[in-house]
Amino acid sequence: MLKPLRLFWILTLVGCITKASNEHSAQSTPDTTGIEHFNIIIAPDLSNRQNYKLYPRPLKDGDIISTLMEKFPAILNHRRQENQQDKLSIAFINKNWTESAQINEEQLIIDFSRFENQKKRIDYLKGRSKEKFETDTARFMAEYRKIDKLARNGTSGSDIWSFLNSGVDDTMIKTETKVETFLGKMYKNSFRNILIILTDGYIEADMYGKDACLSTNPRQCYYLSTSRIKQFRNAHKYSAASSIDEFFKTSGWGIAKANNDLLKDTEVLILEIYDRSLTSGGTATVHPSDSEIIRLFWSDWLRKSGVTRFDIRPVADTKTEIAEVVLKFLGIE
Repeated sequence: MLKPLRLFWILTLVGCITKASNEHSAQSTPDTTGIEHFNIIIAPDLSNRQNYKLYPRPLKDGDIISTLMEKFPAILNHRRQENQQDKLSIAFINKNWTESAQINEEQLIIDFSRFENQKKRIDYLKGRSKEKFETDTARFMAEYRKIDKLARNGTSGSDIWSFLNSGVDDTMIKTETKVETFLGKMYKNSFRNILIILTDGYIEADMYGKDACLSTNPRQCYYLSTSRIKQFRNAHKYSAASSIDEFFKTSGWGIAKANNDLLKDTEVLILEIYDRSLTSGGTATVHPSDSEIIRLFWSDWLRKSGVTRFDIRPVADTKTEIAEVVLKFLGIE
């Protein structure tokens, strides 16, 4: 019979060996494969840009969104063959308007993370199940066209600054990562948050003038109206700056920084900058044009607000062109 003291040391030794073995096992886990999923958020500017007679464009917002829906199967298959958790949704810059307009926001979400296995995901895409991608897409577009019509009849306003500052929140942006094991391999699932803002680039606000600017720097404001663009253009004209870029960097003009930590985890694509300073035939009436100034202000604003990747695009002529722009931004070519 083992003496108590000897038994104690044997058990202690066995415990140490077991602990070391477990630690070694944890350190020897197979290499983790990273999988990126797309969390695509479309935020339409429902201001007076929805007046297509006043601001005609080859493509309406609904055309852009339907094009993206058509390309969604290709997006799903990008560098992945299974377990796709991609999500496409509409976010409203003016959330109060959606409540008064009685919008069914549940119809404006396509979420592939809800499927528990790949077979159900494929059956959904191919229309072999009760729930069908084609049916959900039709519902999605029908609800969006309802929004488009309501916005044209009476614009909701579009405070884009407040949207980026506080409207982009953790219910919208996915920052978590999830590690899963499948057939002895470890997979780390993460998301690319892609925010597509459909806007002409002119930023509205609840108020204008000095009350909508920083007290510490009245040239940093929460809006970018036609009149403010004109003021900047005139200030540049009478300056000694050799270029508009030099003047912008040294003059203190800009859009006030949005204070939102989630923007560092968000990639932003701006569609489609509409230049009101051009003639109907596309001829410039002033220099620099509105679109040149808008690009300067937006680029500076997004950078200082923490957005590390963005693109600002002009009006597209065809659905093929807009599809190429979006897919290229996603890295799908």
